[in-house]
Amino acid sequence: MTLILTINGAEYTAWKSVSVDRSLGNGARTFRVAAANIPNPVWPIDDAPTCEIHLNNILVLRGSIEDDQAQIDEATHGRQLSGRSLTGDVIDSSVNLPGNEIKGRTLDEIIRQAAAPHGVSVTIDGDPGAPFDAVRPFQGETVFSLADRLARHRGFLPTATAEGNLHLFRASLAAGGHKLIEGQNIKGLRRTRKMAQRFSEYVVRGQKPGTEQAYGRNASVEAVLRDPGVPRYRRLAIVMEEPGDIQAARDRADWEAARRAADSLTAGGRVVGWERAPGVLWEPGDVVQLVSPSLQVNRTMLVDAVKSTLDDSSGEVTDLTFAVPESATPEAATSVRQTGAVSGATGASPAAADGFTVSDIWTTAKPAGRAQ
Repeated sequence: MTLILTINGAEYTAWKSVSVDRSLGNGARTFRVAAANIPNPVWPIDDAPTCEIHLNNILVLRGSIEDDQAQIDEATHGRQLSGRSLTGDVIDSSVNLPGNEIKGRTLDEIIRQAAAPHGVSVTIDGDPGAPFDAVRPFQGETVFSLADRLARHRGFLPTATAEGNLHLFRASLAAGGHKLIEGQNIKGLRRTRKMAQRFSEYVVRGQKPGTEQAYGRNASVEAVLRDPGVPRYRRLAIVMEEPGDIQAARDRADWEAARRAADSLTAGGRVVGWERAPGVLWEPGDVVQLVSPSLQVNRTMLVDAVKSTLDDSSGEVTDLTFAVPESATPEAATSVRQTGAVSGATGASPAAADGFTVSDIWTTAKPAGRAQ
């Protein structure tokens, strides 16, 4: 197995340790490589040079070196380099749009226009939905912040690709084709349960685009969703990122509650090697069947984060973090019982209802009705 770091066309392979991280919803991939006992630890590198990283001759990151450290003492001549994919520029840079406004464009078209000055292209899973009436970036808002804000409004996760571009990701609930079985091809399994991020009630408020007939208070909308898996009264109010009707408010509530509920339980483990199949690296968004009697898991899981490493103690391994696929698709809303209401209506106090609990998420998605 090999790692090749290409810097301005020159290839470097003698690395003692390697780490390449990527995850869903993260705007940039990151890397860190280190070499020790090299003849010339201060070989010249230009400021912020472009680079590529290949694992087993497969591109995993195209970006730039942002941190360069050389260490020289009696025992060691070493060099450590780290950086991010090309999308790091859209994370750091403010939006620059003519007139600071875009009208009548779809989600992917807006993000594509905002990212274009940085040489970053944009792809999307499926239908981006109806065009936005008008989008105005906040003062000083970064390109990625704008992308994340609008994508969340439509149920997508903006994620960095190996080529250094942005992909608007939406998970599939299809069964996983690759099976990971405790004690056979995955080890070091772990499970994390986090309830602090969940709420018993989600209130989403916003406004429809104004007309001569509907403006001000008459244009306001509100959707209320209750998660019976949270026994204590905990309320979260959300202001819609962009104008929308009552259905848009319900969809936004669906997405927020479903993602928080699904994210409250994650799992992880380690596999040997960097590839899940010959010539195919492990990547965020992969869907697997995870079987672990110890964790009481036997279900389809989504690979949420991947960390490919190489060191003296472990060799070439991949650490995987799993989430349930419902955390990254609007279809997750079918797992939660919700109620929607127009602005001015009051909902009942939170109470137990048919819906899903943490254990339901962990074993299998439980269908229920969407907001009416």
